[in-house]
Amino acid sequence: MSLLVEKSSVDCVTPTNFGLLFLNGDSELIYKQCIKDFQRLTTADQFEELITSFNENVTSYSVKFTAQFGPLTHYIWVDAAERKAISVYFDEENQIHRLLIKPYAKYLKPMQFIRSKLIRCRLKKSGRSFGEAPMNS
Repeated sequence: MSLLVEKSSVDCVTPTNFGLLFLNGDSELIYKQCIKDFQRLTTADQFEELITSFNENVTSYSVKFTAQFGPLTHYIWVDAAERKAISVYFDEENQIHRLLIKPYAKYLKPMQFIRSKLIRCRLKKSGRSFGEAPMNS
């Protein structure tokens, strides 16, 4: 059973179906729901090429983050391998105001970051490299 939506079976992009439509390459429908300012930045053909190349090696997208910014709702969709992200801002009428695609980066949690910095500093002071066992004295 395919998870992909037939392009002709959907007439509106919503926050619920966006990831599936993007994965399915339904660039025309998505492009039509982007505001005019966005459409002035890129042509429909460029947008289609962008979606096609970005979807390479992607099996699915899921919502990782949602937040309200005034009249817009921000969604971040991430692929199953957590390597690619799509940031989309919808208004209450499902018009797309912003769409950004980029590699997905995970950052260490604050305490993990602090610990890793402390370990590196201690190793640097001791003259050892990371993973090197201490010398017995």
